[in-house]
Amino acid sequence: MSGTVVTAITLLTSVARREKQFIHPIVIIKLLKQMLSACFIWLTDFNKISTPRKLVLAQDYQLTELQELCFKKFKSLEEIKRLQLTKEYATLKTILSAAL
Repeated sequence: MSGTVVTAITLLTSVARREKQFIHPIVIIKLLKQMLSACFIWLTDFNKISTPRKLVLAQDYQLTELQELCFKKFKSLEEIKRLQLTKEYATLKTILSAAL
């Protein structure tokens, strides 16, 4: 995991544990956007996570750019049919039907 992601997670964890708000909500929103951007970059570069799993993560965290990138990886009907054999497929039925 990159240092940026670890830093963002550490910061957000410490913010979440505070009873009193010490950071302005706009700052937290900007930090979240930066963290999602860092996660997107990491997921696109990291090859040990399967495309179906990345699609699930894209769906769960509303990462439409990652979702589009994953769909572009399917070059044939056979590859899409293989997706049906994965355990992630049941979760993906909603986004697949919307994409098709």
